[in-house]
Amino acid sequence: MGQMISCIGCEKHRKQMIEARIQKLQKELNLSNAQVEKIRAIKKEGFEAFRNARKNLKNPMLEATKSPIFDKAVFISTAVDNTKTLAQIRAENFEKFYSILTPEQRQKFVAILKSRMTRHFKRPISAHRPI
Repeated sequence: MGQMISCIGCEKHRKQMIEARIQKLQKELNLSNAQVEKIRAIKKEGFEAFRNARKNLKNPMLEATKSPIFDKAVFISTAVDNTKTLAQIRAENFEKFYSILTPEQRQKFVAILKSRMTRHFKRPISAHRPI
């Protein structure tokens, strides 16, 4: 119990999913080959930064239960710090991605995002989420 189980092929699957997303964006935004290569590099760099940052995150539950009484403030503070750290990496990667797009591609990309977000938030939220 408590051991991490390695997923053989997960890395391959992750790379396939990223590549599929890049190919879809290439078609939707009419990206040049140079832009696609830059996006691949940004994705790879971002994944490494994210993985390295996750190694240093603290577990909110463990931090909040160091004393005999659950410390709600410590739990919230730790969770917020973790979220800020990961959000910073996401924002940096998105900024790099966005900067390589032309103004027309940015406009189209924002329209695509709005469409996806509209569909995403129309889905019902399940009340049966495990703790």
